[in-house]
Amino acid sequence: MTQQDLIQLSAAALLAFWVYYVTSDISRRYYESALRAVKDEGMAKYLTRKLVHILAGGVPAALTPLLFNSLVYPVSMAALATAYVALRRRLRPMRWFQEPGNRNEVTFSAMWGVAMLLSWLLTGNLIAGSIAALYMSLGDGVTGVVRSRHGRREKMWDGTLAMLAVCSALGLAGAGAAGLASAVASSLVERLRAIDDNVTVPLTAVIIVAAVRLLAPWLAMPVRLSLP
Repeated sequence: MTQQDLIQLSAAALLAFWVYYVTSDISRRYYESALRAVKDEGMAKYLTRKLVHILAGGVPAALTPLLFNSLVYPVSMAALATAYVALRRRLRPMRWFQEPGNRNEVTFSAMWGVAMLLSWLLTGNLIAGSIAALYMSLGDGVTGVVRSRHGRREKMWDGTLAMLAVCSALGLAGAGAAGLASAVASSLVERLRAIDDNVTVPLTAVIIVAAVRLLAPWLAMPVRLSLP
């Protein structure tokens, strides 16, 4: 094993521990605080799931292109996370965010890995996958928080606009015009009720960013803001 492999393995292990810590400890403490604040168990669990999305999905997604130059590590992390939350759901549920009949967190973890896999296969790097995972983590997470202000989980336009704002900033920073186009499309497909948005959002983002990078790479250049 080379030194670079050892560094990446260590980074993957640290991120895996971070996901475990978020799901088993940070999220539980947040749930208890949210339950005292909103006095609604269902809403407290909903907000806690959004926190898990943001911290356990968003932080690794943002760091993945910076830490890894191989598909093995991010996909392995996603597989471990998927197995962990699925086993906990079956054997000892984390009741502060896992609900019977709602396997949202399992789909989320699996699609995080699928986004990275597709990104690597289509473009040879992890940038498109990182952008897609960030939309699913931060974009959809912010959407849920905004919609929770109405006291219900329905898909409302203020949440969609919040997601669009967050995803547009992320998309522009990561892939320029291609990122912006993917942000608009992902924010719109998130509103679809027939299909889980943990599936539609990352797939839409990856396909658009990857297609533009392949067909018109000059439209996928990251936007960098320079201070005067």
